[in-house]
Amino acid sequence: MTKPKDEAYDQLVREYKEVLADLDASNLELKQIGQDFIEFGKDIINKRGTLSFDKESIDSDVSRVMALIHKHDELIGKRQELEKRLDEFGPLPKF
Repeated sequence: MTKPKDEAYDQLVREYKEVLADLDASNLELKQIGQDFIEFGKDIINKRGTLSFDKESIDSDVSRVMALIHKHDELIGKRQELEKRLDEFGPLPKF
């Protein structure tokens, strides 16, 4: 590769690694929220008479989940775009 191609490739690799790290963090956050909702569901069933919660809090949590899902989808799109661009340089390296 020529020097400009090397620099372009290196930049793409940096961006790709950053997107992969962001996706890992997003996955962890979504999994944790999922676990929280599972526990909340169990509490609704098992502690119905003593459980208190407010609609605003639940609406806020659901809105947060929707924003995270949107962000996650954008990251997946960015990863796919970078994979296509990196593929122009040859097979993708292992990350």
